[in-house]
Amino acid sequence: MHRDLNNGSLANVPAWGPHAERNAPGASGWHYKDARPFRYESDDDRDPMPDEMSVDWALDHLHALSDDDRSLLMVGFAKPHTPLYVPQEHFDRFPIDSVALPPYLENDLDDCAPTLQNRWQWG
Repeated sequence: MHRDLNNGSLANVPAWGPHAERNAPGASGWHYKDARPFRYESDDDRDPMPDEMSVDWALDHLHALSDDDRSLLMVGFAKPHTPLYVPQEHFDRFPIDSVALPPYLENDLDDCAPTLQNRWQWG
């Protein structure tokens, strides 16, 4: 069975070999930029995803403002870009057998750039 490495449950984060020059995850799975490995025991016992860390930081910053502060805070998010790994509950909401893809032309990519035609398997 082909495994799509672009998405899945956090319980199935793929293990990767070392690839230091691209700051990619190491053999035990994902790593943060500071080289700490992503820890996953269960959906309720895991390290936060980078976007969750950004939300927490932004909320802390906003809560620290006084009522008189006038600020504009912009926060960037990595998602919805691949890889799309999320807690299993999000997949359970939409069982794959109930998802219908829209119609498409079989040769729809023929006039696209090679980058789109030969999509890299890991996102």
